[in-house]
Amino acid sequence: MDKSQESLKITKERAAEIPNNHSVSFFTSTESISGSFDVAIIATSANVRFQAISNMLGKVSIRYVILEKVLFQEEVHYSQIEEVLHTLGVEKAWVNLPLKTYAHYNLIGKYLASLNERLAMTVSGTSWGLACNTVHYLDLFEFLANDKISQLQTDNIDKQIISSKRPDYRDWETDRKSTRLNSSHLKLSRMPSS
Repeated sequence: MDKSQESLKITKERAAEIPNNHSVSFFTSTESISGSFDVAIIATSANVRFQAISNMLGKVSIRYVILEKVLFQEEVHYSQIEEVLHTLGVEKAWVNLPLKTYAHYNLIGKYLASLNERLAMTVSGTSWGLACNTVHYLDLFEFLANDKISQLQTDNIDKQIISSKRPDYRDWETDRKSTRLNSSHLKLSRMPSS
C-alpha cells in the first residue's frame, strides 16, 4: 500500500522481476483493503505510516508485516504499534533493512568472521540521507561485526538541520560513530554538497 501511484508502479515492476506463484495486491488507500493477507508491505512515508496501519484495524487480518524505515515521525507511535499489530493478527513484523541479505555482504561477513579481528568501517558521501539511512549501516555493521552496537556517539551532530531530498523531511551534515564492546568502530558521515 502506498498513496503514490508512481511508487506503486515501481513496486509492481520490481515484483514482476521476481519469479513467484503469489497473488500480489496493490492499494493506494486503506479504505479499499479488506480480507486476510499472509504478508503486508507498508511502504508509505513515515509521516502517515502509523495512521495507515491503524486504519486497517477491523478490516484485515495480516500474518506478517514488512515496514519501511524510518518507521514513524512521532515517538509515541513506537510504543503504540505493538498493540495495533497484535489487533491485526500479526505474528511477526520486520523493518526492511536488506543490506545484510545481499550476497556480497554475506561473503564479506564470512571472510571477516574467519579473521576474528576487530572491524573498522567507514561510510562517507554526499547527499545520502544520513538522518534516515544511518539505520541501514548500523544494521549492516552489526551483521559484519557479528555483535551488537553497545554505544552510539552523537556529540558531533550538527545543530543546523537541512532540507532532505523529500519535501517536508529533514537531514543533517555530521559524523556519527558507534562502537562495540570489543572495540570495533563504525563511522558515518555526510559531507556538505558542493
